[in-house]
Amino acid sequence: MSNFAMGRPGKRSRTELRLVCCAKNRDEMKQLEEKEDCFVIDFDPNDELDISNPSLSNDCHVIAEKGQVACRDYLHPRYACAKFPFKKTPHDIHCKRCYCYVCDLVAPCKDWVGLGPNGHCHAFYNKYWKNVKKLRRAYVKLLAISKRLDDFLMSSNI
Repeated sequence: MSNFAMGRPGKRSRTELRLVCCAKNRDEMKQLEEKEDCFVIDFDPNDELDISNPSLSNDCHVIAEKGQVACRDYLHPRYACAKFPFKKTPHDIHCKRCYCYVCDLVAPCKDWVGLGPNGHCHAFYNKYWKNVKKLRRAYVKLLAISKRLDDFLMSSNI
């Protein structure tokens, strides 16, 4: 199909009109590159992230992050783990930065699982677990005092 178009005033020149193709994504762009010499790109080809087709779920999706994330990159109690959310994953699973809230030791501690709902993997910041933590600290102090007393008695031959 051809039409006449005006060039300079008073002169007619013959120009062929063509459809202009438009690529909306990388797939369309690849197809057009094979067929067309010239086309319009209706997206940023330098974007590495394809957000033109978002998922249908209502969940929040992280598309980028900058810097450190405290509850992922630094030591944190298991209940605050960003990698394994406490409310959505089994409590006995832990990342390499998790520690036991009760023992203040890198997870898993010796009481991590077992003891039913009293396994330390289930510990979080509430009154019950704070009391368990206080009792454990008192017990550890008593054990240390008892060991020093035993050592003293053994060394003095009483």
